[in-house]
This record gives sequence, C-alpha cells and structure tokens, in this order.
Amino acid sequence: MQIVKLILAILGILVAITGLVLLLSGNLIAGIVFLAAGLALIQNGKEELTALLGKISRNASPQKIKRTAIIAVVVILVAVLFGNSFYELNEDEYAVITTLGKPSV
Repeated sequence: MQIVKLILAILGILVAITGLVLLLSGNLIAGIVFLAAGLALIQNGKEELTALLGKISRNASPQKIKRTAIIAVVVILVAVLFGNSFYELNEDEYAVITTLGKPSV
C-alpha cells in the first residue's frame, strides 16, 4: 500500500506542475483543477514521499543530482511547450487550418 501512495504522490507532483503550466499559459480553470488535484495527491502520500526523499538525499551523488535536475528541466520545458501548442477561438472568431501548407475547413 505504501508503494501505491508513493506513486500517487509522485504523480501528484507531475499533475501540480501541469496545473502551474496551465495557469501560466492562461487556462485558469484547468490550471486550478490540475493544481488542486496534484496537491491532494501529494498530501495523501506525503509520509512516503518524505521517506523517499530522505533516502535519496543520503545516497545521492552530485552526478545523480545533476542528471535528475537536467531531466526535471527537460520535462518542465516539454510541458510548457506542449501547453502552449493549443489555441482557443471565441465563438465569434474564424480560423483556417493549414496542413502542410494546404488550407482545409
């Protein structure tokens, strides 16, 4: 059961980061929902997550910390780029979608 809570807490961190990205990209409602869900998941597995972070800090070498930081930055950049790849139209606006330079309806 502890491993499930730990996985949910880690998932909660990712969901909360996604919520922050959504908030920064202007999608307020989805951002708040994702952020709240992520924080709830983190709170549920807080003890297991704290224990895991304690073990990591005792066993972590500078190379592992650097590699993890680089991976985290890449994941956040991908999330930001993915979050900015959508565009919403209001009901009174029109758009032309082009695929490989050819317009379609």
